Amino acid sequence: MGFSRDIETIESVVCKGDPAFERVPKSTMDQALVALKSCANDSDKDAFLLIAMKVVALAGNGHSRLIPNAAISVVPRRIVIRDGQPALVEDGRAHRILAVDGALYEQLLAAWSGLLAGNVARCQVLSGIMLAWPAALQWAGVGRGESIRYHLETGAERSFSLQDVVPALPLYPVAETGAVDPRLDDHGLSGGSILEMRFAAWWWRIADLKALDVEQVTRGISQMSEQPGANVVIDLRGNPGGSFLKAIPLIDWLRTQWRGTRCAVLVNAYTFSASIVTAALLTHHLGSRAQLIGSDMGDDLAFFAEGGTIVLQDTGAHLRHSTAHHDWENGQVATSTPPEIADHMVAAGPLHVMQTMRAKQEQAALTFVRKG
Repeated sequence: MGFSRDIETIESVVCKGDPAFERVPKSTMDQALVALKSCANDSDKDAFLLIAMKVVALAGNGHSRLIPNAAISVVPRRIVIRDGQPALVEDGRAHRILAVDGALYEQLLAAWSGLLAGNVARCQVLSGIMLAWPAALQWAGVGRGESIRYHLETGAERSFSLQDVVPALPLYPVAETGAVDPRLDDHGLSGGSILEMRFAAWWWRIADLKALDVEQVTRGISQMSEQPGANVVIDLRGNPGGSFLKAIPLIDWLRTQWRGTRCAVLVNAYTFSASIVTAALLTHHLGSRAQLIGSDMGDDLAFFAEGGTIVLQDTGAHLRHSTAHHDWENGQVATSTPPEIADHMVAAGPLHVMQTMRAKQEQAALTFVRKG
């Protein structure tokens, strides 16, 4: 098969195109590229992709990564990470996985530490597909038989033959959200947002900033203006990002015209990129009136972003790369920061999340706003 075109693209990005790799020692990068080039004429696509993931992960940047989803096959089940632990989705429910072929999740995650990029929370949520990918399991030293066994918390086992693997993309979208259904979030949304009144508080679920329509935001603000004294819950869990600029009208309204006393902002490890910026701006501008609730988000406040996605010609995998640095913790604008983003830059960090188990997050949000 050969992967020479993919190698050329990866080398160009990591050596010239993505500033996140400037922090990587040249000797380390050279050694990694030698290992990658040794696979140029191989036929084992999975092995090549794993080594390519290791090269791109050297940046330590959650936005700079190789996404294998469109190029691999997995066992015919979806696996998501809930409260820092893996769960196998079956019949619309997520069942916690205790071990895979006898190996504990922590053992597997440690074996993949050089393959997954970003902070701890980001690496965890990216590991869902790894748990279903036979080649990734074999990299970690398990799953070398003819089938893979998943030991569930219920005491049950699920065994899948390696002959029954399926294309990964339908089960694992490129923008992973952690929802049981990969096509919809747990509120039944495929994107955008929904606003409703719950227990005398406005509850605004924003599933995806990329798909968010500006008219939706305008209509939502108009609706909230009818009861401007009501408290607010903004749900950003599972939001993979997009453009935080779409949320600026909402943030400005809450900052200048909202008469409520408290705003709870729900976040989790699948809250990423522009949705983290949205959470940071909300807590910065609303001060003690706002509280982050849930779990640590999928990136830190200083990161490399922008850039774009390249579809690799040989394998079909996606190569995500960055071009600009954003420091929302200290409010420092870099020369690479786009002007429209720099205009809103604030020193928002560090952020403090009220750590709450998933099953109790919505109640915790309502409890916080009711205190107002």
